[in-house]
Amino acid sequence: MSIAWRDAVERFLGLRAGRRIVLVGVGNTLRGDDGAGSVLAARLRAAGKRLAFDAGAAPENHAGPVAASSPETVIIADAARFGGAAGEARLFAPGRLAPGGLSTHDPSAALLARYLGERCGCEVVILGIEPASAKFGDGLGREAEASVAALEAILAPHLA
Repeated sequence: MSIAWRDAVERFLGLRAGRRIVLVGVGNTLRGDDGAGSVLAARLRAAGKRLAFDAGAAPENHAGPVAASSPETVIIADAARFGGAAGEARLFAPGRLAPGGLSTHDPSAALLARYLGERCGCEVVILGIEPASAKFGDGLGREAEASVAALEAILAPHLA
């Protein structure tokens, strides 16, 4: 697994030290790597990170609680097809992914990003995780699992 993407995520977070960072995980855990964002958020929440929200396959349903948390930076984690290696993670500005790049929740994640940016006046970024498979019934693949574990360790110190 490439170290470069980890360094980029750590650098991004380091530049935002002291800011109120919120993670919104999006995904369908019944569709393989498509559940990566949701799994990441659920694990962070289980570890006591109250600013990690597992929005599942309907991120728009979590807009109110996320906005109420007064975020300065929102990271929307989701499976995304951007041409990287399976499990690779990259940060994108909303709208920088090609249409259809964000797994099965493309429209609702994009709307959530726009809504939160406007309502909260906060920075919103997409943390895309390249899926290997989104087959129904599969759990996370080896690459996505490794990335989710790495991202959990990287993000945990930056979330309340």
